[in-house]
Amino acid sequence: AFPSAAAAAGAPGYAGYGGAAVTEAMYTTITFTTTMRPDSLFCFALMMPHGYEKDLIHQLHQKGESLFACDGFTVLSETDIVIDPGPSARLVAEPMGSMKCEYGGPFKLALNTDVFIKAWRHIFDDGKFLKFGWTVKVDPDCVFLPSRLREEVRKYNPNDVSYLNNCDQGLHGPIEVLSLGGMQAFRDSLNICTSDKKLTDEKSTGGEDVFLRHCMTLINVKKVDNFKLLSEQACFWEDPVKNGCTSGKVSFHPFKKPDLYFKCLDQAKAQEPPASSKTTS
Repeated sequence: AFPSAAAAAGAPGYAGYGGAAVTEAMYTTITFTTTMRPDSLFCFALMMPHGYEKDLIHQLHQKGESLFACDGFTVLSETDIVIDPGPSARLVAEPMGSMKCEYGGPFKLALNTDVFIKAWRHIFDDGKFLKFGWTVKVDPDCVFLPSRLREEVRKYNPNDVSYLNNCDQGLHGPIEVLSLGGMQAFRDSLNICTSDKKLTDEKSTGGEDVFLRHCMTLINVKKVDNFKLLSEQACFWEDPVKNGCTSGKVSFHPFKKPDLYFKCLDQAKAQEPPASSKTTS
């Protein structure tokens, strides 16, 4: 059995950005039991109601790829949009309200922190994540291989209060991975982050991934570096769009057009050994 998230935290409160110390005693914990697989994944994506994302997610659902190869999944959008009418496997987005945001800051990015705070609250209120060892937010245009992520998270304890840092520049948003312990801490202390002045000020200059990584620091969720998670130009100057998806990493970004997305996915899968040659533990 794994230790509880509170015991696994093992660190004093961190004063962080706003000076309000957060300790493991503040977290409501659910210990991951031996009846749940410690490498199980709950994955979700936000889908814009207009544009390329609906068609791409529909194709991913049809093929059982990306988040649809996780152990549990959810798609969020503004309304209950029918993504796949079925009949074999009907898929409807869960409504979370408006996803509109401004663009700005020094890099002319989507200033989408409030949209994703709303999404995280939806995930917390729904509670499905509590049945899985790890929660993954993945962008629709991020080519994602859950089987590779399972291999990576087996190195860690899902009850640790932690998240996986995927980039030398700090956590980047195409894929965000939190342990069960980290998710519970995030749920219980999200209001500390949303009321912090520095994090609030950053909403006008940065995106949701900046908020998330600074929130994790503020509420004492441990950063665990794993640079096998993401290949994109903004991290380590990789460029899978130009150079291909052959690095063996968990995900590749960005691929908005379905033909380029599935070309990348095929390249990535071609790097994997046949199932018969893989060793099991």
